[in-house]
Amino acid sequence: MSEVYAYIGSWGSPRDTEPVGVTTAVYDSSTGELHASAHCLPELNCGATCLDEAKGILYCVNERPEVPGENLGGQVFALKINKETGELNELHRSPSYGGMPSYCAVDAEGKYLIVSNHAQRNSILKTEQDKDGHFRIVREYDETAIVLFRLNEDGSIGEPCDIVRHTGHGALPNQQNPHAHSVMRSPSGEFFVVCDKGNDSVYSYRIDYSRERLVQCDQMKGMPGSSPRYSVFHPTLPVLYYNNETKPVIGVVRYTESGKLTPVCYVSCVEDDREVEQGMQSDIRLDAGGRYLYDLVRDTSTIVVYEIDPSTGIPLRIQSVPCGSTKGGRGLALSPDGQYLYLAAQPDPDVYIFRIGRDGKLTPNGKWTDIKPGNVTFMNI
Repeated sequence: MSEVYAYIGSWGSPRDTEPVGVTTAVYDSSTGELHASAHCLPELNCGATCLDEAKGILYCVNERPEVPGENLGGQVFALKINKETGELNELHRSPSYGGMPSYCAVDAEGKYLIVSNHAQRNSILKTEQDKDGHFRIVREYDETAIVLFRLNEDGSIGEPCDIVRHTGHGALPNQQNPHAHSVMRSPSGEFFVVCDKGNDSVYSYRIDYSRERLVQCDQMKGMPGSSPRYSVFHPTLPVLYYNNETKPVIGVVRYTESGKLTPVCYVSCVEDDREVEQGMQSDIRLDAGGRYLYDLVRDTSTIVVYEIDPSTGIPLRIQSVPCGSTKGGRGLALSPDGQYLYLAAQPDPDVYIFRIGRDGKLTPNGKWTDIKPGNVTFMNI
């Protein structure tokens, strides 16, 4: 009989030396409970994970500005899943070729890994002299880069074959440089979407397999000062949803298979639709059937549930439920059978469990207290 395992990535301040790492747990479908069975890599500040199910590899980013004694910038890990026990063993680690790697995604063929490097807001002052001999002061920020890595046959991480650097800034004082925050593969695998919360943009890229290059398909500007954070694709409609870190709205976007992005509308996360300047969202998830959308709003410590119109793809808010976390939490995950939704409640050391009703609405179903969780990933073994 197969088991379902949950991999809980712990996440803390990127400069924190307190142990974090990844916990393996067995999923109980009758109760929604998670039963921890192993823990690994306490040095890994697990900002995000992605799965290559065919090879049984969990990829994780070590979200740090640098790793003392190892390399400048953060790291990306390839962890092999033991198909007997579900436990993880390190297969390979690589520099992420940037600071604060925030997300990763595998292409549909399992040949390439894309990593987004968020970078820091810190800057340095430099002086330079122009051709007329005049000196001036300039400010330089960390590079924000999207890195394309080759993957070896065994799932280990090869050399980077392309790096794309974002430019520009947003409307807010803390948006002085780009901050690529997430990368998501489209359902067809034809392209990827990158949300950049530093320059208020949503990008689409495809992989040119013949040249091993990332090709930009489109750059769509979001609402000024919104800070696009995470995205999710509808499984059957050509619709993309993305949330924002500094505006309480979800962006609804239509796309083509060429990666063209066309904004449709914004949907409020606020219960009475009132105008609010700021409203920090965190994670966003869509059920497997594309019927219900779940958005985590940190400012109000709530999970907002939307029903998706099956013809237009437009979300209609149907519930706002307290998430249980004192500061709103960080990550959401849905169980593979669609029965439960999980909230990684960082900075609280809890995973809150919600039962999903037939109407998509959530009912609190207890919590699991053991670690400092930031994200949850499931896999059938």
